[in-house]
Amino acid sequence: MGTALIKKNLGVLTSFIRGHQDTALVMAIGLLKLLFLIIFFTFCENMLWARHIHVDVWGWRDFFNNCLEGLTPYVDFSKEYPHLAGYFFWGLSKIFTHANEYFLEFHAGLMWVLDLANTWLFIQILRFHQIKRIWVALLLFQFNLTYLLLGPFRFESLLLIFILGGYLAQLRSRPLIATFIWSLGFHIKWVPAFFIAVRDVRLFFTEKKRKTALYSMLIFILVTVFIFGGAILFDELKNGNMELALNPYWFHIHRPIYWDTLIGVIVLWWGYMPWEKWLSIGSLLLMTVFIFYPRKMSFERKVVLICAAALIFNRVYSTQFHMWFYPFFIILMLRPEMKKYFASGLALFISLDLLNIIVYPFSFTQILLEIGEFNEYTARLGGVGTWIFSGAIVLRAILIGVLMHWIFTTQFDENSEIRKTI
Repeated sequence: MGTALIKKNLGVLTSFIRGHQDTALVMAIGLLKLLFLIIFFTFCENMLWARHIHVDVWGWRDFFNNCLEGLTPYVDFSKEYPHLAGYFFWGLSKIFTHANEYFLEFHAGLMWVLDLANTWLFIQILRFHQIKRIWVALLLFQFNLTYLLLGPFRFESLLLIFILGGYLAQLRSRPLIATFIWSLGFHIKWVPAFFIAVRDVRLFFTEKKRKTALYSMLIFILVTVFIFGGAILFDELKNGNMELALNPYWFHIHRPIYWDTLIGVIVLWWGYMPWEKWLSIGSLLLMTVFIFYPRKMSFERKVVLICAAALIFNRVYSTQFHMWFYPFFIILMLRPEMKKYFASGLALFISLDLLNIIVYPFSFTQILLEIGEFNEYTARLGGVGTWIFSGAIVLRAILIGVLMHWIFTTQFDENSEIRKTI
């Protein structure tokens, strides 16, 4: 009788899974990620490299505490991130009034919940592209090393809601809804603005849908006026200036070199060069070129190219930035038409991801122990960790270049795609 009951329950479970495949996939991924979080907080939380990745969370805890004291973000105090990111945590402070007492766990749990939503969105995108190897795609998406280690302690999971949500709307032929979602995402982090630019350039110049492109531009402007303009208005009314509201923009305009970049390695070993400040402008020019050319390249390829161009020579290269383009890289690898390129794409993906976390947090932790502080010429005082840190950054930059080459050389006739995404 017990065996019969077990078989009956297994039959019910199997029937549920077959009827609710997407829900079952989301639950399975969620449980696996929850298991990882339990392991991390049990065994790794106090390790030196782990304490480095907590740094951003403590910044948001201070922000949260200010909100709990009744202060209003961008009016009474500021934050280096765009306004909607701050308003998101401000809103949470009204609900979770004691979260500051266990903020690290709260933040990780919050990102876990958002990852469930991202998993569902990604599954819908995979089904649209008729990708059969759903499990492979989900494992690459949610269990790459960058996402596993940095995802719980950064807020890229929040940004991905808007990136993937806008992309799904675009795939479903809702370009203006996509613009609205990406415009909101722009006020979390600025990268979705480039997605809008890529899509609208194609609409305007290639497909001649100029009215749609102009409406899209209008939606972006209105959303920006509402969010950014509102912050400026309230800052001006209370303080008589726009300093706190403008701080996220001024902060990034005047941001110093980050040492885990190609430019940072040059300065660490050979000091400041008169031409280093122009390298970032080179990245910006390269991004602009990829927005306009090649005109007929698919949206997914252009997104990867633009993100790669933004990173390769930039003065700022945070490890979690890879999460912006990983979903599109995975989609390209697993499309049915790309079968013969899957092995090369997978090797590139794994190598790039591994180097990314070798740079930060692992060798970053070691180089700090060896040289004490980052400054010009200080790498010459370091040891093995310094060499690993420097070498991994150079190799990562080379692989970003290889990724750009892969995007160009694996192109297929856009008209032969099973679904034309844009």
